[in-house]
Amino acid sequence: MKRVFVICACIQIAAALAYAADTEATNKTTITSERLTFDYQRYTAEFEKNVVVIDPNMKMNSDRLNVVFDNESNIKQAIAIAA
Repeated sequence: MKRVFVICACIQIAAALAYAADTEATNKTTITSERLTFDYQRYTAEFEKNVVVIDPNMKMNSDRLNVVFDNESNIKQAIAIAA
């Protein structure tokens, strides 16, 4: 069951982030967490502890969110993990 949630959450985040990238600045996606680790060489970010994603179309909570960017800072992949 946890895998299904992670896959569904990943699809929702990817769709929401893609939508946010194509909309006006007032329709932002905001991600908050207690800890953020960013690896500039690998183009990855890891949000940990009380992660909250707020988008004009949805709100999602998770324990961890891993994001992979391309070399132009566009999101390639986002995976939410619930403990």
